[in-house]
Amino acid sequence: MQHPPLSSCTRAVINETIGTLHLAAGEGDVLAVVTDAAYPRRTAFQLLGDLRQRCHAHGLDAATVSACSTAGQHSRACAGWLKEVRARVPPASRAS
Repeated sequence: MQHPPLSSCTRAVINETIGTLHLAAGEGDVLAVVTDAAYPRRTAFQLLGDLRQRCHAHGLDAATVSACSTAGQHSRACAGWLKEVRARVPPASRAS
């Protein structure tokens, strides 16, 4: 069975308990977020778009991440702006 190209894989419902996996494929990376199954698709992709912009602004590209020597190497540096990204996206109950 041949799978579709990664760039065309953007959304997959895992199940009603776990939720929906949203993927945003870039040139050399894939960003992912798992949301509640009822979470609006547009809002999830706004979150992924904002996350991609922040990663690039902070020099986190595929090459930088793959060159890490320890798990979580960039966690502390990312913690603050990851919270900012999440705070800018409304919860599903307020999202349109």
